Amino acid sequence: SPDDSMFRYRLAGVLIHSGEDNSGHYYSLIKERCGGDGSSSGSRWLRFDDGEVTEFAESALADVAFGGQRQVEVWNPHTLRFDTEMQPKQYNAYMLFYERLDTVASQPPAPAIVQPSPALAAAIQTTSRLLSTPTKPHGHEQPAPTQHLDQHDEQQQQQ
Repeated sequence: SPDDSMFRYRLAGVLIHSGEDNSGHYYSLIKERCGGDGSSSGSRWLRFDDGEVTEFAESALADVAFGGQRQVEVWNPHTLRFDTEMQPKQYNAYMLFYERLDTVASQPPAPAIVQPSPALAAAIQTTSRLLSTPTKPHGHEQPAPTQHLDQHDEQQQQQ
């Protein structure tokens, strides 16, 4: 059975979209990597928004990433004052990035070696052989059009 550590991941970044379906703005939240092994444990979150990079409070992540409702102040022309109401958030996570947690961070997983089936191996050999064989013209070659006309003219003259 595979080691459970192969299936443990940590959130390392979030791409946030603010706006509507057909327009808006994107920015990234990325967990800074400060461990010598490249891990992000114990590091801070940074907000990358166009040309500006600022520190981002991890406690605010759920608020900006999970959509839902937010409380807003809306002007009420009938009462001539602001009322509080709930409206859908215009921002949420568009894409999440995870990093795998390894028990041995310095050793990458061994690459998988896949052996082709016998039928596939035979097809590869046949294709390789056909591609490496020089091609020769098959059957009767048509003369170039000028040669054909010349031969036709000679036959006409002989008659």
